[in-house]
Amino acid sequence: MASEETSLRALEGLMTEFFHSCTTNERKREIEELLNNFAQQTGAWRHCLFFLSNTRNEYVMMYSLTVFENLVNKMWIGVASQDKMEIRSCLPKLLLAQHKLVPYFIRNKLCKVIVDIGRQDWPMFYHDFFTNTLQLIQSPALSLLGLVMLKTTSEELACPREDLSVSRKDELRKLLLEQVPTVLGLLTGILETYWDKHSVIASTPPPSPTSGESVELLGNLFQGSQYSKLLCQPMAALDNESQQLCCLVLECLAHLFSWIPLSTSITPTLLASIFHFARFGCDIRTKAKTGCFISSNSSSSNGQLNPGTMPPTSNGGGRNGEQTEGSKVDRARLGVLAMTCVNELVSKNCVPMDFEEYLLRMFQQTFFLLQRLTRENNTHTVKTRLQELDESYLEKFTDFLRLFVSVHLRRIESSPQFPIVEFLGLLFKYTFNQPTHEGYFACLDIWSVFLDFLTTKIKSRLADRESVLNRYKDALVLLLREVLNRIQFRYNQAQLEELDDETLDDDLQTEWQRYLRQSLEVVAKVMELLPSHAFTTLFPVLQDNLDVYLGLQQFIVTTGTSRRLNISAENDCRRLHCSLRDLSSLLQAVGRLAEHFIGEVFAARFNDALAVVERRLAWLLERVCHCCSLSGKFGHGSSSMLDKALHTNMLKMFRTAGSVTKKTGRTVEVMETIRWHEESSNFSDVTDEMLAFFLTLFQALRVQMGVAFTGQIIQTFLGMFTREQLAASILQEGSAGCRVVQKFLKILQVVVQEPGQAFKPFLPSILSLCMEQVYPVVAEVSWRSPILSFIWCLFLFAFGLISILKRKTVQKPGEDIRKLFRTSMLFHFINVLVQVLLHKSHDLLQEEITVAIYNMACVDFDAFFSAFMPEFLNGCQGVDASQRSVLARNFKLERDLPSFTQSVQRLVNDLRYYRLCNSSLPTGTIKL
Repeated sequence: MASEETSLRALEGLMTEFFHSCTTNERKREIEELLNNFAQQTGAWRHCLFFLSNTRNEYVMMYSLTVFENLVNKMWIGVASQDKMEIRSCLPKLLLAQHKLVPYFIRNKLCKVIVDIGRQDWPMFYHDFFTNTLQLIQSPALSLLGLVMLKTTSEELACPREDLSVSRKDELRKLLLEQVPTVLGLLTGILETYWDKHSVIASTPPPSPTSGESVELLGNLFQGSQYSKLLCQPMAALDNESQQLCCLVLECLAHLFSWIPLSTSITPTLLASIFHFARFGCDIRTKAKTGCFISSNSSSSNGQLNPGTMPPTSNGGGRNGEQTEGSKVDRARLGVLAMTCVNELVSKNCVPMDFEEYLLRMFQQTFFLLQRLTRENNTHTVKTRLQELDESYLEKFTDFLRLFVSVHLRRIESSPQFPIVEFLGLLFKYTFNQPTHEGYFACLDIWSVFLDFLTTKIKSRLADRESVLNRYKDALVLLLREVLNRIQFRYNQAQLEELDDETLDDDLQTEWQRYLRQSLEVVAKVMELLPSHAFTTLFPVLQDNLDVYLGLQQFIVTTGTSRRLNISAENDCRRLHCSLRDLSSLLQAVGRLAEHFIGEVFAARFNDALAVVERRLAWLLERVCHCCSLSGKFGHGSSSMLDKALHTNMLKMFRTAGSVTKKTGRTVEVMETIRWHEESSNFSDVTDEMLAFFLTLFQALRVQMGVAFTGQIIQTFLGMFTREQLAASILQEGSAGCRVVQKFLKILQVVVQEPGQAFKPFLPSILSLCMEQVYPVVAEVSWRSPILSFIWCLFLFAFGLISILKRKTVQKPGEDIRKLFRTSMLFHFINVLVQVLLHKSHDLLQEEITVAIYNMACVDFDAFFSAFMPEFLNGCQGVDASQRSVLARNFKLERDLPSFTQSVQRLVNDLRYYRLCNSSLPTGTIKL
C-alpha cells in the first residue's frame, strides 16, 4: 500500500509538472516517455485502479482511464481471464461510488471504458452488462448515470470502429436491436412522467382565444386531429434537474433513431412526447444565452488544476455529455434535441407499410409547429418572431422541411389527410421571413427540391398536366414574384447592399453572386413549369430597366474626344444604380427563359420567343456600343492586327445578326455608333465583347440561324485567325488576347459538338486551323496562360476522339495498350488501391476508391478471384495462415457492385482487426 501511495504522489507530481507553463518541451517528452513505459507494464491497470480510487487530481484520473482504455481496445485479447473478470467487477463499482464526485468528463470517460469492455465481452463473458444499464435508468437516483451509459452504448456498439471484426459488429447490432423495444419503453416513460409531473394543465384554465394558443390556431389545416388539443396545451414548467434529465433522454433517442429501423416500437405515445418537447423551441422567451452550459463540477478538489484546460475528448463518452449538466440548461435546447430526434426519423428513406400512418401523424404534428412559427399577433410579426428564436432550433426545423420535401413528399402529397397547398402557404411565410441569408438560402433549396418533384410528376402524367399545374399555380406565381422581388434593388436595396460582392468563397463566388445564382435557379424551375406566365411577369420589369439604360444616351456629354455621363443628383444616381443592377440580374433571368421557347415548343410560343430574342439581341448589341462609347479609352493605346480585322469583319456579321430580329431600327443605330468610333477606338475590350456576343448567339440560336449564316460566320473567323495575327494578339495584348482566343475556341467547340450532319462540312477547315494556326502559337505561350492551355488540351482531346472514330487503323494500337494494361499493370493498380483503404490515407474517397477497384476487377473477375486475391493475401503482413484463410473465405465470389463493395469493406475491416489483435498479444503467446 505504501508503495502505491508513493507511486500516486509521484504521478501527481509528474502530471502537475507536465502541464505547468514553465516546463520545457524536452522535459515534457521525458515525462511522456516515462508515462508510456509505465502504461506498457504488465499489471499496470492494478496501479491505475488504485490511483482512480484515491486521487482527486483530474489529470491523474484521465491518464489512468487512458491506460484502461488502451488495455481494453488494443490488448484485451492477451489479458488473462481472471484479470478481465476483476476489471469487469471493479470499474462499475468505482463508477457507482465516484460518479457524483468527479467532473462529468471523467465520469463519461469511465462509462466509455466500461462500454468498451461490454463491446468485447457482452453477452458471453459480461452477461449483465446491458441489464445493469437498464437498472440504472429505472432507479430515480441513478437514472442520469444510466442514460449516459445508454447513450455511450448506442454510440460505441451500434456503430463500432474497426477494432472489431465484421461478424462481431453484426452480432452486437443484433443484440442491441433485441433490446430496442424495452429501451424505447423506458425512455417514453421518463418523458411522460416528467411532462405530467411538471404540467400546469390541472391548475391553469384553458388559454383564451386572444392568447393565440387556442385550437383555432390550427384553422383548417388539421381540423379534427386528435393531437391538436394536446399540442395546444400549455408547456410544462420543468425545473433545471428535470431539464437536464430530459435533455439526456432526447440525446439517447436521437442516437438510437440514427441506426434503428422504423417500426411499431416507435409508438404514437413516444412521438407525442417528443413533440411536446419540440414546442420549447417555438417559445420566444427561451432564446439561448451565451455561456449557459457551465459544468457544475468544474472545480478541482486539489485547488491546483483547472479542468477547463483538460477538455473532454470524443472518446470521453457521450458526444454532447458536457452540455447536459450545467448550472442552467436552456429550455430551447429541449426543442433543438426534440427536432433532432424528429429529423433522424424523417431522414430514413425506407419506410415500412406499418409505419406510414405514424409518419403522417408526425408530419401533422410538425406542421402544427410550423403554423406556430409563422403566426402573427399584435406584438410580433413573423419575422420578429423568427428573429427571437434560437438559431439552432430554426436550423433543425429547416432541416426537417428539407427532409420532408426531398424524402417523403411523394408518399404524402396525394393523401387526403395532408393539405399540401396549405403547407406550401406556411412554407412560403417561413421562407420569406427568415432572419438570416443562410436561412433564406436553405429555404430556397427546399423550394428547388419541391419544383423538381413537381416537374417530374408532371412529366410522368402528361395527360392531366394542366390539372396538376392548376393545383399549384397560385403558389408558383407567388413564389416567382417574391423571389424576383428579393433580387431587385428597387425593392430590397438595404438588404442586398449588405451582401459582399468582392470576397470569393471556395466556389469562386461572392456572396452576392451566390444569392443571385440560387434565386435564379428557383426562378428558372418555375419558368419551366409556367414559361408563358413567367415571361409576362418578367418582361415588363425588364423593359422598365432596359428603357432606363437605353435612355442614357441623352445624358452623355461629348467634350473633344471624351464622353461622360451627366447625372449628378444623388437621388438620380441611386435610382440609376438600382436600375442597372436590376437590369443585369433580370437579363440573366430572361436568358434562362430561352430554352423554354425553342425546339418542339417554338411554334406554340413563337410570339413570346420573338420578343425575348429581339430584346436580348438588342441589348447585346448595345453592350458592344456601351464598351465603345463609355469606356473612356478612345484614342489611347494601339490595337493588334487581329483586333482590327475582327472589328472590320464583325461589323458585317452584326448587320446580318441584326436582321434575324426583323428590326435593321435599333441595330442601325448601334452600327452607326460603332462605325463612328471605327478609326479611333482601342479595340481590345470591343473585340472581347463581340466574341462574347457571338458565343452566346451560337449557344442559343445556332439551329435557328441555319447552316448558311453559321457558315458565313465560321468562314469569316477562319479567315481572320491566321498564325501571324494570333501571335501578335497573344504576345502583344497579353491576357486580353488570351481571352479572345479562349472565346474563339469555345465557339468552335459549340459548332463541333452539334449532333447530326448539319455542321460536318466545317470540320476539315476547323481541324486545319487548330492544328496549323492555333496550336503552334498556344504551344509557344502556354506557360503564360494556363487556362488557355487547358482549353486547348480539351479541344485536342475532343478532336482526338473524332480522329480515332474515323481512322480504323488506330484501334489496333489501342487494343494492344489495353492488353498490356490488363496483363502487366492491372493487379498493381488494384493492390495500391486496397492498400490505400487499409492505411486510411484517403478516407474521404473510400466510396470512389472501392468503385474503382470494382471497375478494374470486373475486367476479368475470374482472374481477380483466382489469381489476385490469393496473391494479395499471401503477401499480407501481420496475419497468420488461418486468418488469411478466413479472409479469403469471407470474400464472396459475387460480381454485382453492392456485394463486391461489401466484400471489400469486410476484407479491409477484418484485416485491420487481425493485425491489431496480433500486435497486442504478449511476447511468447501461443496461438492455436
